[in-house]
Amino acid sequence: MIRPGQRDMTTSVVICTHLEERTAQLRACLTSVFAQTLTPDEVVVVVDGDLTLANRLLADVPGVIVGCLQRRSGVSAARNFGAQIASMDIIAFLDDDATADPEWLGNLCGALRDKSVIGVSGRSIPCWEESRPVWFPEEFYWTVGCSYKGMPSTPSVVRNVYGGCAAFRRSEFISLGGFNPARGRHGEDMAGGEEAEFSMRASIRWPDRAFMFEPSAIIFHHVPRSRSSMSYLLRRCVAEGKAKSAMIRKSTISRNASFGTENRFAAAIPQAALRLLWTGVRGNRSAFMPLCGLMVASTASFVGVMLGFGKLESKVSVKVTQRPPLPLIPDIYEHRSAILMATAPNATNVELQEADLADVYSEAAASSLADRDHQRRYAWRLAIRKLEARK
Repeated sequence: MIRPGQRDMTTSVVICTHLEERTAQLRACLTSVFAQTLTPDEVVVVVDGDLTLANRLLADVPGVIVGCLQRRSGVSAARNFGAQIASMDIIAFLDDDATADPEWLGNLCGALRDKSVIGVSGRSIPCWEESRPVWFPEEFYWTVGCSYKGMPSTPSVVRNVYGGCAAFRRSEFISLGGFNPARGRHGEDMAGGEEAEFSMRASIRWPDRAFMFEPSAIIFHHVPRSRSSMSYLLRRCVAEGKAKSAMIRKSTISRNASFGTENRFAAAIPQAALRLLWTGVRGNRSAFMPLCGLMVASTASFVGVMLGFGKLESKVSVKVTQRPPLPLIPDIYEHRSAILMATAPNATNVELQEADLADVYSEAAASSLADRDHQRRYAWRLAIRKLEARK
């Protein structure tokens, strides 16, 4: 096991959660993080809009930093806030309903030793709450947050990473403005696209650099019963189609260059359909079920794309705009008896719950520079701005 102080890059693992009923899964997730061969220097848990859950985690889960968005703001805003709270060189994002292989963090960080790599993503293996539906096509595992058939089997350059199993240099993630809070899953909105939009901004900023897929960085992603239905698959495909069509219209980069992933995926669908059809014709009738699922899901994705295009004039050109850097949060050391509360998705206002501000300032002042490296492991980054109600 590689412990803090034995390597040249420090690491923060950021886990976002929002539902109390997923507490057991979160605990399993944290157990896997603490069992990493590359021990993280700090672990940050961000609760999206549930102060009661945040307080419970603070009391029951030792060794983690707890942040909480005051109102439900979506996965992109939660991850951004986690990056702001984190204080280490590398930030690794992990979904709360996933567990990580012991080599997960080390393999992600290994890819980031190449300075030309902006970010890296790993392989997500589905763990079905019930058995996988026989009609569910492996090409559409992305709808349940997992790696799908057709992804690389060796370390490869990719267009973008998968946010629930990814690592970045924190300084670069902050400088790019993080994920766009308007994108990503939020409430009933099932559309993703925040990772693809982030990659577009990164490719404009650093055209000679790339994102990597590292298949040896493995997580096991829980797939609940509710996401194993045909209705969920269809709704997810339509939502993603709408999101991708909006990005296609807004991109200033060549469509062939910036949407090569989608182009290759679309081109592979007929091949997959023919393969399943041929397998069925040769006697394996079970192949007809995933063939039906493949065709239905493909049609739903196409419908989503068409619906997305239908909302815009055909010749409107909207530029992808760079986001400002995420606001920096000043260092406060060795203060772990409070919850960091953000009042806005980009956390320009942060307040402490269950803590006296005078005590926080005195603890920060007492932290000498000589102790800084030791205290960094437990560092909390926060901006303390007295709210109007406190004035």
